[in-house]
Amino acid sequence: MRVREPAIPSTAWTGTSVLTAAATLVVLVIVEVAVFVQVARTIGGAWAVLLLIAGSLAGVLLSRLEILRGWRRLRVATDEGRPPGADASTSMVGVVGALLLAAPGFFTAALGLVLLLPPSRQLIRRAVERAADPEDAADLFGPRRVRVRAGESRYPTPSAQIAEIEGEIVRRRHDRVPANPGV
Repeated sequence: MRVREPAIPSTAWTGTSVLTAAATLVVLVIVEVAVFVQVARTIGGAWAVLLLIAGSLAGVLLSRLEILRGWRRLRVATDEGRPPGADASTSMVGVVGALLLAAPGFFTAALGLVLLLPPSRQLIRRAVERAADPEDAADLFGPRRVRVRAGESRYPTPSAQIAEIEGEIVRRRHDRVPANPGV
């Protein structure tokens, strides 16, 4: 009797993903060094180092603040019975932004500052909400709004009436519909 080995989950690190992460890290280091050299030439080496230290300290303080603020938002959402997904993703963007600001480097600090701005937080939150698994999205972000068109046509005309409704996903992964229900 031969024992079948379990399949590797899709979230496992493969050789390609490790190489991609390593290449990205190398490119990031090269960009950081190039930006630092340019800033040091412009304002002086001592001022550039001082600016890096100040930015890193600000990032550490902001990361603590963002973590506490995010935890508070999650608790309020849970206490009010609201889905915590929007608050969680908005808070995570703030934490990542603060951590990027804490990382030594001008390029990562600039990325971190962009992520700390409210408009970019909202854009990324919406992207996370759209990318979330539809079956889990209702639990995280609440019911989605969908457009329902009146009529029998599969391809409705522009004159069809549009109504927005709220709904929940009822079918879960284990409730699969058979491929040929009438056969």
